[in-house]
Amino acid sequence: MLCQPDRRSRSTRVHDGHRTVLRQLPPRQRLVRALFYVCDLSVEQISEEAGMSTGTAKTHLARGRAAAARMGDMSSAEDHGA
Repeated sequence: MLCQPDRRSRSTRVHDGHRTVLRQLPPRQRLVRALFYVCDLSVEQISEEAGMSTGTAKTHLARGRAAAARMGDMSSAEDHGA
């Protein structure tokens, strides 16, 4: 998987705490969050890239956000348009 984040993308808001949280998530949640926040892909693009339905991608993104919020990553509590 190749990812070329745009300098103006959500990746500019990723900080060390977010990366630490990302490493602790289950693999599919980690993949979906990385594609969304680091690669700046839409949920539809994530579903294609990861070979899952759009609904499954949304579920993994929501679960990843909830888990990250529980771990103290408050940027996950924000709605990022998914």
